[in-house]
Amino acid sequence: MPDNNNVIDLGKFRSFHEQLANIQLVVDKLLTKQNASVYNKIGTKIEVLFNSINAIDVKNAPIEEIRNLIDLLKKLRETCITLSSYKKYLLSVLPGVVNNLEESISQNEVQSVAPQVQENTQSAKMLELVNNEGNAA
Repeated sequence: MPDNNNVIDLGKFRSFHEQLANIQLVVDKLLTKQNASVYNKIGTKIEVLFNSINAIDVKNAPIEEIRNLIDLLKKLRETCITLSSYKKYLLSVLPGVVNNLEESISQNEVQSVAPQVQENTQSAKMLELVNNEGNAA
């Protein structure tokens, strides 16, 4: 009687391939829209998929199933390489974005401080005027 623990469920393979296809679709969208907020979610999905594949015991698995796993892992590796390239792109672009934001903040602070300075100057003149009137009496 064969040991069922070493037989790989073909449904799992379909599920793994579907998961990877979904991940690849999101990676493609991520790259075309340049949306950094999705990056961590994709990384988590890749990690979960890899851990699921890695947990399979292939000691007595048929060669065809092992080849299927190898193919799946190669595709997963390609997706990881694409994500790694995207991460390098983000890291190279990030300093420029930060500088632009800091410049924007600096300009906004200068613009918002100017009315306050005028307001404070007006208040000081009024105080001086009130004090002078009080001294004159």
